[in-house]
Amino acid sequence: MRENIIPLGRGKFLMKENFSIEILRRSFPQSFSQDTLAVARSLPEGVYADGSFCAYKLLDGETIEFPYRVYGIEKMEVPSGFSPTQKMIFHAFLSRSANGYVREKQIQKILDIDYPEWLFPYIVKLSDEYVVEILDLIYSCLKKRDCQKIKDFCKLNVSSFVRSYDRMASYWGEYYGDSFYQYVGRKLFVECYGYQRTFWKSLK
Repeated sequence: MRENIIPLGRGKFLMKENFSIEILRRSFPQSFSQDTLAVARSLPEGVYADGSFCAYKLLDGETIEFPYRVYGIEKMEVPSGFSPTQKMIFHAFLSRSANGYVREKQIQKILDIDYPEWLFPYIVKLSDEYVVEILDLIYSCLKKRDCQKIKDFCKLNVSSFVRSYDRMASYWGEYYGDSFYQYVGRKLFVECYGYQRTFWKSLK
């Protein structure tokens, strides 16, 4: 079996992509290239991405692309001496961990600060997952803040945003099944991200 294919059982396989500095560089604005390099150098051997990526356009027009899942970073802690920007990059990258507890811990670190606009993709992407504790955490934070800029970001990325809404709703149907209108995922997308049914029309 090829080294970049990992068996998941029942005939399913994960395409493994070896980690490179280029992957981390593409995951953040280019103006932070030196900071991403510092974070990349702190990563342990054996880190790899799952081969699929999430692309978003930032409000300033720049596009970033980060891995859907990253493996081998579960036990990492912020290295001493990191600058505030490097810490934000570190927490954002670790929020793509395959371990749900790590994702929850890292998004909490992001939400605890006055996070910049370039972290919006990481917050929104974590909002379409099945871990309701993460959705609760994000909603509890965002509902207290002015969300206009993150709503603008979602409109700018309407195609991927609609897919995220559908993904969130499908997880609700599979794992929960109580009132969808009271589900924290729906409240997060509607109240904080400005989701509307009319978004569908913009895709046609």
